[in-house]
Amino acid sequence: MEMTIEQLSKDYEKADKALKEGIKKILPLGTKIRVQMRHNARPIEAEIIWHPESWSNEPHRITVRNLKTGKKRRVSVHPKYGHPYEVIG
Repeated sequence: MEMTIEQLSKDYEKADKALKEGIKKILPLGTKIRVQMRHNARPIEAEIIWHPESWSNEPHRITVRNLKTGKKRRVSVHPKYGHPYEVIG
């Protein structure tokens, strides 16, 4: 059976949805993490405040709020290309 672009697109959308749902289960809203931002020498401690809901070309990207400064940042939790992080609470 030959694949069509329509079928490939449907498969991609299913995988995108599954990935986002998995990230929400592993790192739910309110989870506190220590994340190493690329430009900072020290990691920041932050709380997860947003996950992507609709289709996204960056499903690994979440929004956190720095617990010390209150500043919001978008970080990637991609295991290979994202920001190194650890769950702290």
